[in-house]
Amino acid sequence: MASLFKDARSSIYVVEFYDPRRTPAKRRVSTTVRDQRAADRLRKLWEVEYASSRYDPWSDPPPVPGIVRPTRPSGFTSLANARSLFLESRSHRAINTRSNYERVTGWFVAHAGPDRPVSGISGQSIEQWLGTLDVKPVTQANYVRHLRAFLRFCVAEGLTARDITADVRLARAPRHFPKALRPEQVETVATYAEAHCRDGAQRSSAWVAPFIRLGAETAMRRGELLALRWDHVDLAHGHLTIVCTETFTTKSGAERRIPLSARAAAVLTRLRERPSVTGHVVEAAGRVVALHTCSDTVAKFAERAGVPALTPHVLRHSCITWLIERGVPVPVVQRFAGHADITTTMRYCSVAHDVYADQIRSALS
Repeated sequence: MASLFKDARSSIYVVEFYDPRRTPAKRRVSTTVRDQRAADRLRKLWEVEYASSRYDPWSDPPPVPGIVRPTRPSGFTSLANARSLFLESRSHRAINTRSNYERVTGWFVAHAGPDRPVSGISGQSIEQWLGTLDVKPVTQANYVRHLRAFLRFCVAEGLTARDITADVRLARAPRHFPKALRPEQVETVATYAEAHCRDGAQRSSAWVAPFIRLGAETAMRRGELLALRWDHVDLAHGHLTIVCTETFTTKSGAERRIPLSARAAAVLTRLRERPSVTGHVVEAAGRVVALHTCSDTVAKFAERAGVPALTPHVLRHSCITWLIERGVPVPVVQRFAGHADITTTMRYCSVAHDVYADQIRSALS
C-alpha cells in the first residue's frame, strides 16, 4: 500500500502512497527522520491510519504516534466537528501556533453556536462576533486571519463552498512593519555582551554574544536557535538543519536547511572549540538556556549597551530585512526564513530610506 524511500539529498526517509484514482496518483510524505527502522514504524502506522480512513496523505498532515485520529464520517458539517478536524490537522504545528488556533476558533464557535452548520455562517456572522470584542482593529485582523485558515480548511474538506472571511469588513488598521535594526546596532550589543559576560560555572552568560550574532546571520527564531544541536550543524558543507524532535517543533511543523554565512560559520567554529555538555550549540554553564532566560538576558545587555530595541525576534526581523534590502528575491528569503506564506515575507519589503534611495538612483542612472 505504501513504500519507503530514502531521499538522496537529505538522507531523510519518505513514504510514498499510490492511488491511480487520485491526482497526482503518487503522494510522498516525509518522515523527517534518517533512521530506517523509525521510518518504517511510521510507514506502518500511516498505512493503518490510511486503511481506516483516518488519514489522507493527499490532504492531511501525517499521524503522530500515540494519537488516535477519529474516523471521518460523511456529513461532519457542524462548526464544533469542523473545528475538531481543523485542530487535528494542525497537531504538527508548534505549541504557540496550535494554542492560538484553539483560542480564536473556540471563541468564534462558542459565539456562533457549536451545532451550527459550517455552510450556515457568513461574513456577517464573523463581523457580529468581532463586534462583541473590546480589541483594537489590528487584533481583529489577526483573529480573522486565524479564522481564514480554519475556513479554508473547511473548503478543502468539502464542508463549505467558499471562504467567507473575504466578506468581512474590518476597520482599517495602521500598517506596522517588522522592527529591524542596522548591522552596526546589533554588533554594538554583541560586543558589549562579549566584554561584560560572565563565563563561570554558574549563571554563565558567555552564550549571549554568539546567540546575537547567529540570530542576525541565520534569521532563526529564538526557540529554533536554543534547540539547535551540534548533530545538526555541518560546518564542512556550510549549513545547519532545523529539525523537529520530540521536545521541539518549528512554528510550521516543517524542517529546513539554512546556509551559513562566513560570519555565522566563524561564530560556530569558535563555539565548537568549547566542550558541550548538553549537545546544544547554545548552552550556559552546561545547561540548556530557557526561553524566558534568553529574552531577559538579551534585553538586559541590549539596555546596557544603549540599544534597548534589540530582542531575540528583532534579530530575525533584522536579518530578513537586510536580505530584502540587498536584493535577494522574496521567494528565496521566504524559504530561508521558513515562512509558510509569502505574504509574511512581503511585510519585510519596507527597506530603509537610505537603501531605498541608493537602489533607485542606481537603477535610474
